[in-house]
Amino acid sequence: MAVDAAAATVKLHRILLSWDYWELVRKAEEGGGPFDNLRRVPDNFKDIKEYKEVFEPLLLEECCAQILRGVEEGEVLTPHPCAVATSDSRTEFHYARLVLKPGENEHYSDNDLVLLSKENPMDEEDNDGRSSAGRQVSALGFCEGREGEQSVRVKFLLTDESQLSSPSSLSRVRAVRHGLSSPNSTWWLLKLSNMSTITREWSAMQNAECSPFVDILLSGKPRSAPSSKHMDIPPGMNATMEAQCNPSQMEALRAGLDGTPLVLIQGPPGTGKTRTILNLLSVVMHSAQKGSLELMRHGPNGEEAGAREQRYAAQSLPLEERQQLWHAQAPWAAGQPNPRDLVTPYHEGPLASTKAGNNCWGLLQPQRIARVGRDSAAKAHLLVCAPSNSALDEIVLRILKTGLMDKDGNMFAPSLVRVGVNVHHSIRAVSLDAIVNARLGGDAADGK
Repeated sequence: MAVDAAAATVKLHRILLSWDYWELVRKAEEGGGPFDNLRRVPDNFKDIKEYKEVFEPLLLEECCAQILRGVEEGEVLTPHPCAVATSDSRTEFHYARLVLKPGENEHYSDNDLVLLSKENPMDEEDNDGRSSAGRQVSALGFCEGREGEQSVRVKFLLTDESQLSSPSSLSRVRAVRHGLSSPNSTWWLLKLSNMSTITREWSAMQNAECSPFVDILLSGKPRSAPSSKHMDIPPGMNATMEAQCNPSQMEALRAGLDGTPLVLIQGPPGTGKTRTILNLLSVVMHSAQKGSLELMRHGPNGEEAGAREQRYAAQSLPLEERQQLWHAQAPWAAGQPNPRDLVTPYHEGPLASTKAGNNCWGLLQPQRIARVGRDSAAKAHLLVCAPSNSALDEIVLRILKTGLMDKDGNMFAPSLVRVGVNVHHSIRAVSLDAIVNARLGGDAADGK
């Protein structure tokens, strides 16, 4: 089943762009939101339809809160004067190219939710109610990109059908639609919030039936865990983490190692969620397959590796299992062929004697090298994703400040590359662009 992200995005835009911003502000001041009643979240759901019916309003409530957050937290919102350059309607949406002062379009980016208003939305209402009347000629829009140094392209929903559930807003959308049809008409444009994160969450929810974890979402119960953990925490790291973390944090760490496909870690501010994320990264980078730690403690014939290993208190594997693990890691120790010796300079078949069958004596057909002992694990490369750029930057900043933990429980500074846009200035040094520029600059200085 294919994920239809485009259809989900269109559905979200229909809902958000039909909202009256000032009506949302009024309801928020009265302690309300876009929905008068919200369903209680059950422990489990009978089907995917019920799941969406419960979570759609909740996500839209979150979206409304994000839109109004700047107002509630006293953030300084800066509206910009603009003029209509072009305006056209395609399908149900209306598109307008708005011209701002030079350089001001840099404040806007794709997926920004903006407010278009005939009057300055930040002006206080005067005695004759002028600002209040001007607020009636306003509409929410999605920024679809910048054009040149002065223009932005904005998408609106201004059809009469979009206001069937709110007849009082019908005159509002008609006034905006009429105003945008007049070239060079002047307006005010205000960025409210970027909707990229909400859009991803909405698309994931709308296509929840495509998720490999849909059974977990509906039942509210994890699948049966494997009989044994997939990975072990190295003893030195485990001892340090147990000294630094509370029981719930250690439980979260171990939950990600038992093969469960989905782990949810939640908690109020100040409970150590970010610290737990960093510990999880440390564990994933230095954990070993179940039983691999035993290979570091015992030789293939069961002999102890030395007094250094006596500090490990874990129970030893039976001799037969240790021998099986060693033979899997190093087949040549049991008289089996070395995997690297299996590579031949020519493919088998009719092309074996031709130049086309030459694979450069194995260079074009490499075999995975088997390693045992202290370096038995592959060098870890982790891709860390977050629902927003700011959340990702927070994780990167914490790693830069505190580092990660190695297998012995000591802190170290890992190599980091921040990929993506809108990188915070505090971590710009590890952004991909900064690293590339530094490398190119170094090469130029060296005459390369």
